[in-house]
Amino acid sequence: MLASDIAKRLLVFTDNRTLSEANTAGTEYLETAVDAINAAAQQIYLLGPSTVSVRDFGLVTQPATAVTVTGTALTTSATLGGSATWMAGNAFQLSDDTYNRILELNGNVATIQNPLKTTQLASTATVWNDALALSLGIVEVLYGVTLDDTINLRPAGGEMALYHDSTIYGPVDYGRTFPSRVTASPPVPGQPRAYYVAPINPQGNSAQSPTFMRLSPYPTIAHTLRFRARVGPPKITVADLDAANNGTACTKQIPIPAGWDELFLLPIAKQIFTGSPFFNNSAQKEEIGRAYKDALGNLDRMRGQASRPLNFVPTV
Repeated sequence: MLASDIAKRLLVFTDNRTLSEANTAGTEYLETAVDAINAAAQQIYLLGPSTVSVRDFGLVTQPATAVTVTGTALTTSATLGGSATWMAGNAFQLSDDTYNRILELNGNVATIQNPLKTTQLASTATVWNDALALSLGIVEVLYGVTLDDTINLRPAGGEMALYHDSTIYGPVDYGRTFPSRVTASPPVPGQPRAYYVAPINPQGNSAQSPTFMRLSPYPTIAHTLRFRARVGPPKITVADLDAANNGTACTKQIPIPAGWDELFLLPIAKQIFTGSPFFNNSAQKEEIGRAYKDALGNLDRMRGQASRPLNFVPTV
C-alpha cells in the first residue's frame, strides 16, 4: 500500500478528509499522519519476527595503510597525507607514540581522540581498519559474525572486554568473562577474533551517530565479514505523499510481511493517530483499539517458515 493511501485513510478521521484538503489546511495535518505511519512501521519492525526486519550484510576490511601526520603538539587536529574516507573512526599510531583514533575526517583534516604529544611534520603513521562503519539503517547486529567464512568472531560486551575477548585464552568462568586486574589496552595487529558494536560520536551536530563494528586484534590485511542484522523501516516524509495532487505521484511504500498492510500497518497507524490533535472521531476509538491489539497478536505469526527445531535449555 502506498504511503499516500495510508495517509488518506488516517485523514478521514479529521476535518480535512483528503490529502489535498489537508495540504491546503496546513502541513501539520500531513505531519501528524506521517508521524503515525513511521511510528507504526517502527513498532512492527521492532516487535515483529526476523522475517520482517533481518537482512544479510557483508563488509571488507582495508589493509593497514601508511599516512603522514602534520599537526601541532597538544592539539586534536591533524592533517593526514594519503588519507581515505574509510579511515574515519579507525585507529592509527605514530612510530614514537601510543595508539590514537581518528574521530572525524573532513577531506584530509582529521579530528583525533588523543592530543598529539609533540609537533608532527609529515611524520609517518600506520592506520588500521579496526572500525567498520555500519549502514545507518542497521539497528542491531545479530550473533554469528564470520571472518572469511571460516572463523566465528566473539561478541564483546564493551571496549575493555573487546581486547580481553580477542585473546586466545581469556579470563572466563563457565563461559562468562570475569573482571581482570590487567588493564585493557589496544591489541597488537593481527587476525581479528572479537568484535564490539558501538558508535564513535561525531564532534558536530548529527541526527544519528555512525555505528561501527570494532575489531580486535587490528586487521592488517583485507578480510571479508558476513553477518545478519536487524534493520529499521524506511521513513516517509510529507513530500513523499504528493499531497497537493492528492497523492497522484506518490511511489513510497514500507515493506510489511506478505504485503498485509491492512492487517498490520494500517491498524497500528490508526491507533497512534488517535493521539493526533486533529483526530475527531471518538466513536471509532474502540474499534481502532481492537484492531490494534489483533495486529500485535498476529504479527508474531508471520515467520515465513513453519517448521523449526526445538531446543531445550536447562535453567541454572
